[in-house]
Amino acid sequence: MTSAYPTTQNPQAVRSSRGGRPTREAATELGTHILDVALRHFFRHGFESANMDAIAADAGVSKRTLYQRYDSKKGLLLAVRERERGYYLPIVDTPLPEGSVRDRLLILALTILDALLTPRVRAFMKLREEIERLMPDFDDGTSEMVMAHWTGAFRSILASGTACPPERLDATAAFLFDTLVTLPHVRIETRRVVRDAPEARLAEIERLLDLIADGMPFLKQ
Repeated sequence: MTSAYPTTQNPQAVRSSRGGRPTREAATELGTHILDVALRHFFRHGFESANMDAIAADAGVSKRTLYQRYDSKKGLLLAVRERERGYYLPIVDTPLPEGSVRDRLLILALTILDALLTPRVRAFMKLREEIERLMPDFDDGTSEMVMAHWTGAFRSILASGTACPPERLDATAAFLFDTLVTLPHVRIETRRVVRDAPEARLAEIERLLDLIADGMPFLKQ
């Protein structure tokens, strides 16, 4: 079973060949290991129930080390999120598929949905929810950037291969994203009325395309 978060072995701050302080490489590895362990604890227990003593013990470091590196539990949470954001953003850059308009929209929607349902992205989204709850004013622009990119990809397909009026491109792209990605995601992740399996995701998007194709004849191409 695929883990919902990365795992690393504790490097135990490998010493240099002459002893003394850990090497820079070992310190970096230790930092990565601590963030991996913290992610597991935040994902399993939530921010309130996650315990710095337990995180330190699981990571094989002292609680003092955690506070020296991250200042507070909230600081540790933000550090975990920033590291995971670095993983999350590259998968947003979804290449445009080839084929008919319908096939391109289907492949694009399925690619995005598959990415959203990977264990690591699920963990990232849960982290984001925790931070938004703890700090309602926190906003680094990630959500807006991601949505703009994905709806822009739908818009590009519509603009290059359909008779969609130019003044309706933005609204139509947003509608298709919500219908073909957001709705299946909610039906799988929240309502659980669609199985979380590749064939079920494909069937759900195809069903939704069939439902809206009558109102958008170009989707039958």
